[in-house]
Amino acid sequence: LLALPGIDFGVCHLYPNYAANEDAAAFGVRWIQEHLDAGRRAGKPVVVEEFGVKTADEAARNSIFGTWLDAVDAGNGAGAAVWMIASTVDGATLYPDYDGYTVYSAESVPALTAFARSGGV
Repeated sequence: LLALPGIDFGVCHLYPNYAANEDAAAFGVRWIQEHLDAGRRAGKPVVVEEFGVKTADEAARNSIFGTWLDAVDAGNGAGAAVWMIASTVDGATLYPDYDGYTVYSAESVPALTAFARSGGV
């Protein structure tokens, strides 16, 4: 599809919980590399349009996100966006985490802000 002349760039989504028999970080790095390689072959940029991992362990999620963002940067990806960042409803109640992927604060995933501050894609 990327080879079609009307396509300007590629995107992919990354949710390794659907490949439960594999390590999330390693699966994600492979997924990212495969999609960035496809973009290079087509001569078009690729954005990891949304990514997330289901885990109650914030340190583990941060580590996985950091690994993935490093892979996007190392592979000269065109960008990456976490799914999903939320806040409060009515100023007090957290927005519901309907799918298990919600991030509520930069403090819980410092890899995201470190990547942005470093000038990552």
